[in-house]
Amino acid sequence: MRKQKLGISGLEVPIVCLGTMTWGEQVRVMGALIAEGKIRHWGLSNETSYGVSQMCEAAKRLGVPPPVSIQNDFAPVFRHFEEELAETCAPSAYNVGLRQGAPPELRHNPPFQPRYFNPRTLAAAGEYGALAKRCGLSPTTLALAWCASRWYMSSVIIGATSQEQLKEDIEACQVVLDASTLEEMDAIHLRHRNPNDLD
Repeated sequence: MRKQKLGISGLEVPIVCLGTMTWGEQVRVMGALIAEGKIRHWGLSNETSYGVSQMCEAAKRLGVPPPVSIQNDFAPVFRHFEEELAETCAPSAYNVGLRQGAPPELRHNPPFQPRYFNPRTLAAAGEYGALAKRCGLSPTTLALAWCASRWYMSSVIIGATSQEQLKEDIEACQVVLDASTLEEMDAIHLRHRNPNDLD
């Protein structure tokens, strides 16, 4: 952890992401950092139901507070969380809150994640964009408001490279999508189910 580079004495919620250590080793490190007062909580990133379960069980076994969040890709064009992790992370299970990554339209590096720029994803994004326009919203505002409307979503991570994008992100916090709009988004999803899955 590079506290000196950040210029702070501690981090609130560091994220464990695809480590090479065992689950138990990662949990022990988080427990030690909590005991030293360097962090208060910890979270996971890019994890599966199995990984969440293993981390939570390791935390229980080692007497370490469990992770409080998971940061996985989640957007109208990438809804895998609903199919697998929503039940695992629900309050009645492990109670790990989802934090959503930046929506596809904010990603500026196609070679890094080409799945967001394939023809199927762009077709789905076009339909979501047309729906956003009919609703008087930007595609970003629609996507973030949709993410925030999910019962298992505890927080939405925003991304902005301009004042205009930041304004859209903030507006999304004040938008409540009506049932009709949510139904239209589900219909688009059924036509373009997780289009960014590459063959």
